[in-house]
Amino acid sequence: MQSPVDAKANEIVMVPQVLDQLDLTGVVVSGDAMFAQRRLSRQIVEAGGDYFWWVKENQPTLLMDLELLFTDEYVCAGWSAPPVDFTTAATIEKGHGRLEQRVRTASSMLADYHDWPYVA
Repeated sequence: MQSPVDAKANEIVMVPQVLDQLDLTGVVVSGDAMFAQRRLSRQIVEAGGDYFWWVKENQPTLLMDLELLFTDEYVCAGWSAPPVDFTTAATIEKGHGRLEQRVRTASSMLADYHDWPYVA
């Protein structure tokens, strides 16, 4: 779906209105860091969908918590790493003269810790 954006606005103003017009049941909405907004995240999940945002410095606390969670643990000899629920998926594509590998790792471990809407 497309919608015109007024000259004095940007996409973030129009997205809630566009989402209201769509059936989001079972849909994963993805977007760049600009869309990593609490209100949008809540709207999507409460409409039956899920979201996948890139998180950058515009959400510093969430970014810091994600970096901490997904940083490799340093484990001393005689100790084991703490248990995690990580699920990883990878794709490899060749095109436009390059080979791209994308690795995505998911976890629900912030669900009980972070107050971001539906972070699990």
